Amino acid sequence: MCIKEHTKKSGNNTIKNLLFLKKTKINKLLNRSALFLLAALATLSPATQANQGLEQLKLLSLEDLANIEITIASKSPQKISNTAAATFVITQEDIRRSSATTLPELFAMVPGMHVARVDRNKWAINTRGFNDGRFSNKLLVLVDGRSVYSPTFSGVFWDTQQVILDDIERIEIIRGSGASVWGANAVSGVINIITKTASDTQGNLLVAAAGNEEQGLNFRHGGQISDNTHYRIYGKAFSQDNSISPTGTEAIDEWEHTRFGFRIDSGSDDASVFTLQAEVFDNEADQLTLISDPITFTNPIVPDTSEREGWFILGRWERNNAASDTILQVYLDFLDQQEAVLGQDEQLTADIDFQQSFEIGKHIITWGAGYRNIDDDTTGSAQITFTPEDAQLDLYSAFIQDEISLMDNRLLITVGSKFEENDFTGTEVQPSARLLWQFDDSSAIWTSLSRASRTPSISENSVNFDQLVFPPNPPLVPLPLTIRFTGNENLDAEVLNAFEFGYRNRLTDSFGVDVAFFYNEFDGLYTAVDTGTIFEPQPIPTNLVNVITQTNDNSDINSYGMEVVVDWRPRDWWRIQTTYSFLDGDDVTSPTDPALGPKNQLSARSLINIRDDVELDIWVRWVDDLPEVNVGDFWNMDVRVAWLPKPDLSIELIGRNLVDSERIEFGTPSAVESFPNQTEQEILIQARWNFD
Repeated sequence: MCIKEHTKKSGNNTIKNLLFLKKTKINKLLNRSALFLLAALATLSPATQANQGLEQLKLLSLEDLANIEITIASKSPQKISNTAAATFVITQEDIRRSSATTLPELFAMVPGMHVARVDRNKWAINTRGFNDGRFSNKLLVLVDGRSVYSPTFSGVFWDTQQVILDDIERIEIIRGSGASVWGANAVSGVINIITKTASDTQGNLLVAAAGNEEQGLNFRHGGQISDNTHYRIYGKAFSQDNSISPTGTEAIDEWEHTRFGFRIDSGSDDASVFTLQAEVFDNEADQLTLISDPITFTNPIVPDTSEREGWFILGRWERNNAASDTILQVYLDFLDQQEAVLGQDEQLTADIDFQQSFEIGKHIITWGAGYRNIDDDTTGSAQITFTPEDAQLDLYSAFIQDEISLMDNRLLITVGSKFEENDFTGTEVQPSARLLWQFDDSSAIWTSLSRASRTPSISENSVNFDQLVFPPNPPLVPLPLTIRFTGNENLDAEVLNAFEFGYRNRLTDSFGVDVAFFYNEFDGLYTAVDTGTIFEPQPIPTNLVNVITQTNDNSDINSYGMEVVVDWRPRDWWRIQTTYSFLDGDDVTSPTDPALGPKNQLSARSLINIRDDVELDIWVRWVDDLPEVNVGDFWNMDVRVAWLPKPDLSIELIGRNLVDSERIEFGTPSAVESFPNQTEQEILIQARWNFD
């Protein structure tokens, strides 16, 4: 509690003093600085870091990709080819050669993942359906093992998750349940963003971007404290202009973000590694908001600015030796956010997590335990109140997993479960069983059975939200009428029982295919229920209140689908990756139905090294329609052309949304969603310079 009180008194002032790029100045600063750097970099002769520059020109082979080790499926290192799950990895090569400048844009290359831009600063993102808007609640997202899933609203505020893309080592994704190791809310998928170690980011980096809609600057400096201790300090600042409203006028969704941080990695002679990370950020995002006014009995749409600022500090100790691999991680995460309707929310999360992995004969045992405390202080607004305003949540967890290798490691069987105790639904048990059979070094089939839970958020448990108000309409409605959504403290967890089957085959050194099928049974999904109208004498004016809440009753749904990834290397200098996704299930009957998602999606990326110093990358996507929210299907094409006059310098011309621009990608399925705006054609010039 002392930490929280100190945060309230001094944390906000510290953040505001550090993040001095205010809204009235940031656009001019970024525009001038970016243009200056873009002009200057073309003529500089920097000291080279040839190893980093030359690696950029190398396209990873299919064998290299299959041998990438990931931890997202079992919390212990596994090759992608040995993973009995629908996994996908976005490598640093994929990131650099994409047209993306933010994390959400990268996820559009993942099969089965629906990424829809609601407006300039908001996204609706989920996998295998359930993309019900800004607060898609069944996708767990982590950055270096730190959860960024909001326990207040169930979902991710993507505008605040702005990692410097050049500092990402890889992004690991599970499509489907990952709850047996990651716990509640890892229902339809898990994303783990893994950043580079400090020793891999030595020297200096400057990235400058200027375009018709976006301007930005990234910097990073990496150094060495001792033979075994390295560090980096970094910063990021950008602004994006207003987009276009559905009527064709200028929208209100400008977005500005600044972030600073550091990382230290230190090794020792006993094979131990200690990591210390910290960041501080400030985020301002304009939007239109629907306000209910009980005095005038109107529901005006007014401009609003969503303000978020926060910090985190994370420490991690790892020791790997012949006996076992051990990890202990601790972090504090603070977020202060304020919007007109949602009100103000101050949240401090303290988390400690321990895990260990060791071998016994043909078994690899991985186990762990954790504790998380969330201190959530909500002020609310004229429309929203929470009872109680100050919530203390405790989460206790443990997991164990056994990976069994049989038949000369051709047959891998993995069984395990996560056990959690939370304040809303009590004990949750989330088991899984996975089997993988390797025919040879290049082909395998796998299957899995798993159970996952999605626990209620603070708002679903304890909110009172006056969504709309209407004037009297006698004789049927003699008094003003308020439409109110209330939380339900008796909600049980939503439950998924999932069956999956997959096949991988590297048919040749240059051609590979990965196919996954799934069937999901969801039980106890939250559905809105009209509980009737009550008379409310206070506060004045006296009015009628139509109360809507959520229940688990009679709300089951089944879905099924498939995802295909085809990787082809026609030449050493050319890579083509194509993905296709299919999703279907029980009929979607309302805009808030959990099955919401496009039935078909297609993505094709072509990466070409035209010469040693010229790259051409083309990314084409097609997304099926969303009739439930009146969104049509669309095509999209992004193009990137890069010139590398020196191994450590690149100048890029990027075109985004070149086809079907000025489109709406998502509707508004709930009252707290922002109003959707159109995407626009964008042209961006970006320079990247590594130097000593």
